[in-house]
Amino acid sequence: MTRKKNTATSPVDDGSAAVKEILAENTRRIAEINAKFNPVTGEGSIGKRVLVEISDFPFRRQWLPEQMMNIPLVKQLVRCGSVEKFLEQEMDRDSTQEAVEAVVLQFVRMRCRYDFPFWAAVYVFIKPKGGGEDVHFKLNRPQRKLIARLEATGGQAYTPGAAQGAPVGRLDGDTALHGMAPAGAQARP
Repeated sequence: MTRKKNTATSPVDDGSAAVKEILAENTRRIAEINAKFNPVTGEGSIGKRVLVEISDFPFRRQWLPEQMMNIPLVKQLVRCGSVEKFLEQEMDRDSTQEAVEAVVLQFVRMRCRYDFPFWAAVYVFIKPKGGGEDVHFKLNRPQRKLIARLEATGGQAYTPGAAQGAPVGRLDGDTALHGMAPAGAQARP
């Protein structure tokens, strides 16, 4: 009795396209894991970002959330390219240190409303696991993935098992978990 030779090719033989595809995907995932993340400048942060340069701002190059580009203050600052020019051209004011600081503070307040990782890194302190002094809260990769998923729902947070997927809270600038309730809880107004 002679055995018939198997002519089907397996996806693993002789460096096939499937193996190369798997290796390419692995390389892509490793690059994603090791990608730079700076929540203060916005580089590598979650959501669609726009690179903005404001020459005399405390952090000159920033990757801002795309939605911020619709805010009049942000539009004007970007168009002018500096806080000083903004004050002189748009506000018809002298560029004093006080006025510059007021504009920067207003801009930071706006950014906190649109950029949770920025807000967390600048204003939230946490205790490190090993003890010691409190440190700034820089979201880790799984936390960024969670926030990205919550923001993708338009700010509505959903709890698995809640009645017909009813919203149970809103994602806002105060905290990512603000208003979240156990499964089956009633939605916040």
